[in-house]
Amino acid sequence: MNVIVNADDLGMSPAVNDAIFKAFDEGLLRSTTLLVHGPAFGDAVTRLRERPGLRAGVHLDTTEFHSSSDRFRSWTDQVQRARDAGIEPSHLDSHQHMHLRWAALPALARVVEATGVRAIRGRSLDYGPSARSRAWRALVRGFAEMPDHYVSMEHWLAIGRPDRPGVTEIMVHPGNPHNARYAVEMVALAEHARGWCLQTFDELS
Repeated sequence: MNVIVNADDLGMSPAVNDAIFKAFDEGLLRSTTLLVHGPAFGDAVTRLRERPGLRAGVHLDTTEFHSSSDRFRSWTDQVQRARDAGIEPSHLDSHQHMHLRWAALPALARVVEATGVRAIRGRSLDYGPSARSRAWRALVRGFAEMPDHYVSMEHWLAIGRPDRPGVTEIMVHPGNPHNARYAVEMVALAEHARGWCLQTFDELS
C-alpha cells in the first residue's frame, strides 16, 4: 500500500513537535505540515534541519494562530515565511481544511501559481457529497497535484482499513492536545505503518 502519512500541526506546541519527530524517528511517517505562525515554529524549524528525510509542507492558517480575510496574500506570505526559514515546502494543506472549501478555490489556484508549490491535499471521496468532491478534484487537477485518495486515520479505521490502488494520504495528529483521538491514531499508525510503502508529496510527480 502506497501511503503518505502526513502529520498536521507541526509548530503548534512543543508537545506536538515532540510527538511528530518521535513518529518520524521511529519510521512511522515521512511527511508533516508546518504552522508558520505556531508558537513552536522556531523549535520545529531547528529540528527539521536535523532530519532531512522528513519533508514539510505548509499548514495554511487563517483561523487560529493567524487571522486574515485575504487568503491569497496570507497564504503566499506563509509559504514565504517557511522559505525564509530554510524550509522548501513539499506541499500545501490547511488548518481546519480551509483550502478545501469551494469559496477558497480561486485563492488556492493563485497561491499554487504564485509559489510554485503544486502538490496539495485533496478532498476525500470517502465521505460527504462525493459528486461535489469529484468536481472539486477535477477542477484542482488543472493546476495542482494531489494523492489519489485522502482520509484521516480515524476514518480509515472506521471504513475498514481499505487498501486502494494509487497513493493514499492518511492524516494524523500526533500529540495534538486539542484532538482527543491522537493517542488512538498513534497506536494504529504504529501497528500498520511499517507494512506500508511510505512516500512524500515530492514523489507525486
